[in-house]
Amino acid sequence: GVAAFVRSHHPLAVMLTTYHLELATQHHYVASIQAAQHEERLDPLFVSLLKHHWLEERQHAQIDALEIEAMGARLSDAEMSGVVDDYLKIVGAMDALLLEQAELDAVSLAAMVAAPLSDGRRAAVTRAQHAAYRDMFLFCGMQHRRFVHGLSRLSPAAADRVAAAAVELKCSR
Repeated sequence: GVAAFVRSHHPLAVMLTTYHLELATQHHYVASIQAAQHEERLDPLFVSLLKHHWLEERQHAQIDALEIEAMGARLSDAEMSGVVDDYLKIVGAMDALLLEQAELDAVSLAAMVAAPLSDGRRAAVTRAQHAAYRDMFLFCGMQHRRFVHGLSRLSPAAADRVAAAAVELKCSR
């Protein structure tokens, strides 16, 4: 159902979402590996394997950036506005899924500790987990410098709308 929902939107909105997620994933890979290497907790061969996977994913993101630029260059301002509408609908749907996952995480936590969570504690766990998921999967991509730069090159107005949507989403915690 998620794939059908995403594919029902403008192809450029789908590409923006894919690029957004690729950049967020790369950011988290770099942050995790750098932290883990500093603490010497990972085997150097495993780090090398992950680095080579990251390099391959980086190539995918570079190709996607070129494709986004080519697709966006053919659009009018009105069409680009529609693309941003679709992209933000996809982001909104992702946010709803992340909230569902956070709620399931609270249920799993209660099962793991073999003790029911009070309504207040369950809500607090859900809020904290949802905020962490938003940071990881939404804000990191929406605010990534390469994403913002690429979108700004296509349409400064589109970049401004996405930036405003990210701020609004962050404030709605």
